[in-house]
Amino acid sequence: MLKKLKRVNSVVEIPFDPSLVNTPDWLSPSQKEGWRKAIEVAPKGLLKKIDSSILTIWVVAESVHREASALLAEEGLTVKSVNGYLIQSPYL
Repeated sequence: MLKKLKRVNSVVEIPFDPSLVNTPDWLSPSQKEGWRKAIEVAPKGLLKKIDSSILTIWVVAESVHREASALLAEEGLTVKSVNGYLIQSPYL
């Protein structure tokens, strides 16, 4: 016999966790901006205090990726080694 499912009210207001407003002190300025942007655009109630370490990892990875992409665009996919040979860019 199947149970009748209860309807969940989708209008319930989920409180924002204010501890996520404070960025970790050791983040760079651009990483802190990425943190604030992520908090700003995330749906209310999605991120909890337990998510702060994952958010930190994501913010740092996004920052490193952005920096490497800019350097790749500037220097190209290959660079010359000290011996003069073409090698893959370390930013890949």
